[in-house]
Formats: sequence, structure tokens, C-alpha cells
Amino acid sequence: TDLKLVNPKILEFETFFKIECIIKTYFGEIVKSYEISKIDETINIYYKFLNFKRPLGILRFGIISFEMSNWGELNIFTKNGGKEYEKFSVNKDGAIRFGLAAIKGVGGTAAIEIIRERKENGVYTSIFEICTRANQRVVNKKSLENLAIGGAFDEFGINRSSYVTDVGQGMGVEMAIRFGNQVQNDAMNSQASLFGEAGSLEIKEPELPQIEPWSLMEKLQREKELVGIYISGHPLNNFKFEIDHFTTHTLQDLEEQNLKLEGADIRLAGLINTVREAVSKNGKPYCIFTLEDFSGTREFAMFGERYTENKSWIELNAQIFIVAKGEKSYRDPDKLDLNIRQMTFLEDTVANQLKKVTIDMSVNEINEAMMTKLFDLVDERGKVGLCFKIKSGDKAIKASSARYKIQMDEITKGKLEDLGLNFRFN
Repeated sequence: TDLKLVNPKILEFETFFKIECIIKTYFGEIVKSYEISKIDETINIYYKFLNFKRPLGILRFGIISFEMSNWGELNIFTKNGGKEYEKFSVNKDGAIRFGLAAIKGVGGTAAIEIIRERKENGVYTSIFEICTRANQRVVNKKSLENLAIGGAFDEFGINRSSYVTDVGQGMGVEMAIRFGNQVQNDAMNSQASLFGEAGSLEIKEPELPQIEPWSLMEKLQREKELVGIYISGHPLNNFKFEIDHFTTHTLQDLEEQNLKLEGADIRLAGLINTVREAVSKNGKPYCIFTLEDFSGTREFAMFGERYTENKSWIELNAQIFIVAKGEKSYRDPDKLDLNIRQMTFLEDTVANQLKKVTIDMSVNEINEAMMTKLFDLVDERGKVGLCFKIKSGDKAIKASSARYKIQMDEITKGKLEDLGLNFRFN
């Protein structure tokens, strides 16, 4: 079956058969083979490719094979130096685990050495143990750096930044390498001495520098550089409220509906992941950028004055909100193009699009406990007005607060829902 897995799919599998999905990406094709067997039952498997919901083919790691051990959500777990196999594996819950060798710059030889030592002598509890026990001619500095950045050491309880930030004593990875060399050399000298092991002294592990953790955005960017995808989350996750309430279409909608959207008002949200600026033959600037949302990616071009007007928002990793009109492409009349009319940063969408929240209440619902909950909604950073429609019998009055405002997001929305009152966005 030929599938473009650009968003979650519901696929029905009959009993006792194998399905191969050719996943097409910008980087070519890889084959995913699923061994599925279940007697006298049709299985519905929900493919949930983490939060990024992008073609898994972007991994470019070749063939990925696994057997489903149970039926349900297919989750992708981050790597762990103490538990992972060389490439990919499935845990007892049927979740895919990225292998160490899947991280750019680590390589199969280093992964095999780390796994060999773990299997023979137990799990690692720190990067110092890895450097002490594994062969450092195979597991080198670059491998350790990329493992740390990719999240393979997260369960050791140390910030990723502490491994790869130099604060004057060298990076944490370098400290671990020096410690491992010292312990291994001491062990060799001890074996060669008359006293044997009795002549060796236990060397205490040094403490890694305390470094401020990376922001989520920086962590995600580094993950994508090394693994090809986001693992800890998605840059757009913090804007779920804005995307749910203010967008009208996804990038996949544009592909699927195509010219059906000609003349339609379209509102999109996404992350700019590539930007290419140039000057045309007649000397006018233009820009081609790639926008990514939860459903996929799409390339956009802006020319002349339209580009100049929106240039300040078109930057790498910018999270933007687009207001556009669907129109037929002059280069290809069979395809939809967008006439982009407005661009803003996604973080400003609530302030630009939402003026107030109106809460419906009856007189009987106004009490001290309710007022305490309402006051909990107030946020000094807030830009959204707070209004009330208070009913008493068949009469109602409207009131708004001139002083208090709220910061509208998923958390605040949850608090509003917990009140048990009707509310609406205006």
C-alpha cells in the first residue's frame, strides 16, 4: 500500500498478513514493514507519530521493522543509553524506541559497544560509568556529545546543556572522558602491580557543571538537527489554543482540497523551517520559505512589495499566523496558490484576534467561592477583556471589567471550563 503519512491515519488491518508502507518524503523513500497477526478480528491501529505528525520517512534510517505486541496507540519514545538497542526496538507496551545509532554522528560501532557493555555488566547510571566501562577508542567525544544532545542521557537527571557547555573546566562530556581514562588507566596499572587490585584506589566521580537548561525551542532544534524530527515535543504545542480557535485550515487541507479553496478566506499557523532570499532578474527582492504545521509542510513564495511588507516575520524558526485568500496559481492553473494578506507572530494572535471573553452567570451563582475562582483567571500579562452577562429571571445585564484582563491559553480555557459556566470568545 502506498501511503503518505503526513498526519495520523486510521488503517484497518485484516488477519494474518503483512503490509508494507512506502513512505514518501523529500529525502526519498524508506520502507516500513509491519508484521500483524490477530485471529478473526479486524484491528484498528491509530498511528500517532508523536506530536510532530510528520512523515516518519524524514528519519532516512532505512528499513524499520517491528511487531506489534498489543493494539492501540503507536508511540515513539526518546532514547536512553541504558536501555536502547542499536537501531530501533519495541518495548513491552508496543512503543517504538529510537536506537542509539539513529542519532547523527554516533554510528553503529559506538552504539554496539555501549549496548555490549550494558548487556554484560548492567545498566549505566551516569555518563561517567559509560566512559569508565566502554571502550573509549570506539565511543569517542563526538558520539557522547551527540548522545547527550539527542537526549540519550536524560534519565541520569542532568541537563543536556551541562554535558556540552564549557565553563572553563571543559565540557561535561570532556570531564567524563578524562575520568574514564583515569579509572581505566588505574585499573591497568593495578593489574600490572605486585599488589593487584589491593593497590588500586576508588576514584570519586566529579560533579558536572550546573548549567541553565536549554529552552524548549533550543532543545527541539538540536534534536531535529541530530535525529531529523522533534522528540521532546513540537514547537507549536504551546500554541494549541491559538491553532484550535483561530485557524481555518491546515497545510494538508490545502493539498487535499486544492482548487476547492479558490476564493476562500484561509487562516494558517505554522513554523518556518527554511528561508531562502534572493533578487529577481529585474532587481526586486523575493523570498521562498517553508511552513510546517502538525499535518505537514508547504513552500510559499513572496515577491516585491508584499515580501518587503512581511519581511520582519519571515525568519527561521519563527512561529507565524497567516491570513490569506485562496487563488489559482498563475504558474500552474491546476494548483491552489495563496495570496498572503497578513502575517503576524503566533504569540500575538490572541491579542490580535480575541478582544474579550464573555461569561454567562445567573444572580444565584454569584458568591464568594465563585468570585475567588473568577479572580484566579486574572493575569497581569493579560490582554483579553473579561465580560459578564448576568441573568435574573427574564432580564440580563452586561458588565465588563475595566481593570482586570486575562491571558487566554489552554490553561485558562481549562479553568473556564471548570467553572461550569457558559462562556464565549468575542
